[in-house]
Amino acid sequence: QPGQVLMHKQWYQRRVRENYQITTQFSIWDRLKDLSSLPSKKRANLSMLICSLVCSKTLSLSVLKIVDFAGIDTGDVEFFKGLFKQLLNESEILITEIFGRLQPLPLENLKNGIKIFIKHFLKPDLSASEIKNMKIAFKCF
Repeated sequence: QPGQVLMHKQWYQRRVRENYQITTQFSIWDRLKDLSSLPSKKRANLSMLICSLVCSKTLSLSVLKIVDFAGIDTGDVEFFKGLFKQLLNESEILITEIFGRLQPLPLENLKNGIKIFIKHFLKPDLSASEIKNMKIAFKCF
């Protein structure tokens, strides 16, 4: 009987985690769609939230798949610069894990969009260690 209770508890925890992830993903998508209408403090908080959830592997960078990096608003550029700069300041191991989670997924538009965005908008402002981490991230795609 204890084994069945433990299996049920693990099943329940997995279901709660999956439901939490889906709910969080939809909420983030709603915020990203209305990003330009958010006050700067809420934008900063959203950036930190996404970074935290991605770094803890609660969510994947695939949460950004609704973003059209090719047609991004100039006001949204600062938001994504801040987000990717936070991510590129993580450890090499974590960067490999974060960006590596996208590798098997058929999200070529997202992968290319992230690469182009970082190279175009962020690279000129990166430190040497951030450039090194950028190269590590790009190898993961």
